[in-house]
Amino acid sequence: MFYEDALSGQRILIKREKDGEILADTKIIKFNMLTNSVTISANNLIKKELCNVCVLIFGKKKLYEFHGTLKYAMVENEVEVLLGKSKEKEDRKRTRYKVRLKGKINSVWIQDRNIILRKPIDVKTINMSSIGILIKTDAGSFDVGSKFTMLLTIDRKEFEFDCEVVRIQNKRARTEEYGCSVKEAKLL
Repeated sequence: MFYEDALSGQRILIKREKDGEILADTKIIKFNMLTNSVTISANNLIKKELCNVCVLIFGKKKLYEFHGTLKYAMVENEVEVLLGKSKEKEDRKRTRYKVRLKGKINSVWIQDRNIILRKPIDVKTINMSSIGILIKTDAGSFDVGSKFTMLLTIDRKEFEFDCEVVRIQNKRARTEEYGCSVKEAKLL
């Protein structure tokens, strides 16, 4: 359940719904269960305006996606974000957030066996949604259907993602991008 995850201090990405502009990439100051809202520092907002937003919260155990409203009013240099309800949508319609992180793939699944790699594969993230992640790494690393475990450090916390490649795009001589569904994400 969402409320079981303590949100204070967790990373939050806020994106304006109408044009996709990222308005904030910051930490949550506090969570109000009664109003289903979070408070962030007004200093961390690029633009201070009343607007509909898509919100991605990196919880302690999961990623959460909401469609809500950014309140314009500031109180004590803080701004409230009304989270609204999480909306279920088709996978390709989920909001994507540009997230530039470096990570490592430390194991791959071959015939239902988890094989630990002697030399991890370095990856860079391109974007992320609540159910998927787009990564860039060496060309030829994976095929559609390949499964692997990836480690990403987000705000000095290490997350482990169990992923499956669902598409390959932007093939270059040295690199490719892999669109992956996230089967499980957990904090280590």
